[in-house]
Amino acid sequence: MYRKTYMFLALLMVMVMVLSSCNIGSAVDGRELPDDVTQDDLEPDGTTKSEPSASLEDLSEVDVFVPEETPEITPEPEVTPEPEVTPELEDTPEPAKTREPDKTSKPKETLQPTSTPTISPTKKPSLKYMLEVDVTNQVVTAYGQDSDGKYTKVVRQMICSTGKASTPTPLKTYTMPGAARDRARWYYFHKYGTWAQYMSRIYKGYLFHSILYDAANESTLRQSTFNALGTPASAGCIRLMAHDAKWIYNNAEAGTTVKIVQKKKDVEYAKRIKAASIGSALPLTMRIASIDTIEKIELKVGDSMQIQGLVTFTDNTEKDETKNISWSFNNNGIAQINGNTLLAVASGSAVLTAKYKDISTKVEVAILEPDPTPSPSSSVSPSPSVTPSPSTSPTPSPSPTPTPTPTPSPTPSPSPTPTPSPTPTAAPTATPSTSPTESPTETPTAAPTESPTTEPTPEV
Repeated sequence: MYRKTYMFLALLMVMVMVLSSCNIGSAVDGRELPDDVTQDDLEPDGTTKSEPSASLEDLSEVDVFVPEETPEITPEPEVTPEPEVTPELEDTPEPAKTREPDKTSKPKETLQPTSTPTISPTKKPSLKYMLEVDVTNQVVTAYGQDSDGKYTKVVRQMICSTGKASTPTPLKTYTMPGAARDRARWYYFHKYGTWAQYMSRIYKGYLFHSILYDAANESTLRQSTFNALGTPASAGCIRLMAHDAKWIYNNAEAGTTVKIVQKKKDVEYAKRIKAASIGSALPLTMRIASIDTIEKIELKVGDSMQIQGLVTFTDNTEKDETKNISWSFNNNGIAQINGNTLLAVASGSAVLTAKYKDISTKVEVAILEPDPTPSPSSSVSPSPSVTPSPSTSPTPSPSPTPTPTPTPSPTPSPSPTPTPSPTPTAAPTATPSTSPTESPTETPTAAPTESPTTEPTPEV
C-alpha cells in the first residue's frame, strides 16, 4: 500500500521537475526572467540553477495540483496565424482579364462579305475563250462567255486532224502556257523534217498548228495533210487550216483552257464544219435514181434502164455526178453499166455500189428470167402469114382480061355509041349487077381494067 503511494508521489515529483524545467527553459530562451530570478541564478549556459531535490518526506507536502498551471504553455501556437498571408490569393481574380475576348470585335470585319458578293457576279474570267477538241468528229470549237461568265456561246468551229490510233491525242484538260517558246509563226519539226504555221502549245509536245509544208513557204503545202483533214492523221498534235491555226494563235491567250473530249459521231455535222473551214462545198449524200429515187432495181434478162447518181453538197445543192461516179457489182456477170445505162445480162441478184469521192450508196439489183412464151418466137411466125398477102398480086384474074382488051379496041371507034345518054345509066347498073363477062362489052368498063393491067404488065 505505502509502496504504491510512494511510487505515485515519486512520479508526481518527476512531473513537477519536468514542468519547472520547461518554464525556466522558455524564460531563458526568451531572456525574460521572472522578477524573483536574477542573472546570478542562471547557470553559465543560461539555465537556472536547480534547487536541491526534495526528499521523499518533503514531497508529501507538495501540492499535487501544481500541474494546473501548465496550460499557460499552450498559447504559444498562436504564432501560427502567419498563414493569414494567404489572402494574397485574392489577387487571383487576374483571370478576369479574360475579358480580352471583347477584342474579338474584329469579327466586325465580317462586313466584308457584303462587298464580296457584289464583286463576284460582276467578275468574269479574264480569258475570252475556252477551246474544246472533239476527237470523234475532228472538230475544234471555241466557246465564248455568256451573261453568267460561263463558256457556252459557240464563237468558231474548225475542222482538224488529231492523233492517229498509234499516236493518239490524250483525252485531258490542259491550260495553255505563255512562254515565248510556246508560240511560233513558223515551226520546224526536226523529227519529221516538216514545217507548220502558227504554232500554239497546248502541253509539252502537243500543239495547235497548221497543216504541213516542206519548207517555210506556203507554196510547199503537203497536199496529203490537207486531204486528211477531218480524220485522225497526226502524231498527237491538232492540225488545222492555216487561217484557223492563226485564229487560235492570235486569240487563245496564255491560261486558256483546252478540253480534249470524245462525242457522238455525226458525219453530216463534221462535213459541214469541214466545208466551212476549207471554203468549198463538199458532198454529203448520194442517191441512185432513174426518174425517182431507186430503192431496188428489177429487170428481166435483156432489159435495160437509165440511171443517175445525184449528189447533195454541204451548200444544200444537188448535182448529177453520174459521169464521175465509180460503179461496181458484188456479183459480176449479172448486169453491166455502160455510161448511165444498166443492162440485165443474166438472172440472179447483186448489189450495185456507187462511190463519189468519200461518200457512197448502194442499191439491190434483181435480174429475172424472161417470160416462158418468148415474144420474139411469135413475131417470126406471123411474118410469113403477112407475106402471102402480097402474093395475091400475081393472082389477079384480070390477067385474062387483056384478051378482051384487043377486041374492044375497034369498038371505041364508033364514037356515036358513047354519046347516047343510056350509056351513063347502064354504067351504074352494070357495075353492081353485071357479070364480068358483060363488062368488056361496055366501053366505060375498060378504064378500070387498065389500072390492074398496068402493074402486071412488067411481069408479063
